[in-house]
Amino acid sequence: MASQKFITRPLGFIATSLILSYAGLSASYAAQLHPMGAIPPKQIKAASIPNGSFAAPLPTQVDLTPWTIEVGDQGSIGSCVAWTIAHSMLGWYANRTGRAESHFSPMFMYSQINHGVDQGSKPVDGFNLAISLGSDTEADYYQGNYNWYTLPTSAEFDNASRHRIGVSRQLFAGAAGSNGINAIKLALANSQPVAISFSVRPGFDALKPGNSLDSDTTGTIRGYHAVLAVGYDSSGLVIQNSWGTQWGANGFGKLSWQVVSQDVIEANVIDSAFTVNGGGNGQCPSMAGGYLQTTAGLVPGEKDFYNLKRSQLMTSYPSGRYVGGDGLSAVGSASDGQVSSRTWRPEFCTAGGVTACGMASAQTIQYTCQKGVWKFQ
Repeated sequence: MASQKFITRPLGFIATSLILSYAGLSASYAAQLHPMGAIPPKQIKAASIPNGSFAAPLPTQVDLTPWTIEVGDQGSIGSCVAWTIAHSMLGWYANRTGRAESHFSPMFMYSQINHGVDQGSKPVDGFNLAISLGSDTEADYYQGNYNWYTLPTSAEFDNASRHRIGVSRQLFAGAAGSNGINAIKLALANSQPVAISFSVRPGFDALKPGNSLDSDTTGTIRGYHAVLAVGYDSSGLVIQNSWGTQWGANGFGKLSWQVVSQDVIEANVIDSAFTVNGGGNGQCPSMAGGYLQTTAGLVPGEKDFYNLKRSQLMTSYPSGRYVGGDGLSAVGSASDGQVSSRTWRPEFCTAGGVTACGMASAQTIQYTCQKGVWKFQ
């Protein structure tokens, strides 16, 4: 990457995420508040559920917490978006895929998407940066976790370029409603943690051990916050926050489904994580198996194959329909030049209707690891 000037931004800006006394909130309550920093989306986008996604019932509960990184603390900075994406989300994917580097710098991201002031940021800007420039590691980023005004150095840009993500996707923008809830559940069931933005009310601020479920849908909204959704059950959505381990249940909490429906205003996922390996040795990450609903994020060449399979099935069974999901096996990590295989089973309904849906014959596909990226053969 071209050399970047080392720029120091002036202090003196007052962040909107600092603790203030809002209308309708008491001074004692305001004194206990944590910072936020999520800028709401300006354009509304309805949740879109792929056809056939619910041919099989969604799991009643999903738990992705075994791969979470330790809870972060954004301190007094309005950097929740960067902590959610760079620290929590990328840390989750690093742990899930067994990468050597798993701690990524929130300030590498936030310093570039806050437009020179500590007044929060937009999730879309964070994801775009993670795709185009990557994410520097905490160990490499000398400015630390709270310097929001100093831009990265050329060396930090170079190191970040080794940790780029491939594809991100906005699930919806605007009040979640039932479709938004289903979109979040579907992503989590597909082993994709979800970065959400939502309205913060007193009930969320008050979460603590023994009281980690937020059901507040009527309290005064004091702003917008970003967290990472890492599971769900019948009572609500499990989230990892960036307010340290003293908040909630060791830094985790749960939003009731009523809160999710009403107050969650944006949700984003990563469809393809870490297209370039951070170890510098060409090691390709493992690819998780599961139930695939879309072609987004597939490795080069897979999408054409995926669409070809649909066409062939429709030709063989003109009165049938493609359900829209594929079962696929996992692939372990590999070194440069190694070949691995993956098994695909397209789900397809014949003329008998939904009750006749089944998995078509398995097909084994080979991949080659080339400079840290899986290539479809």
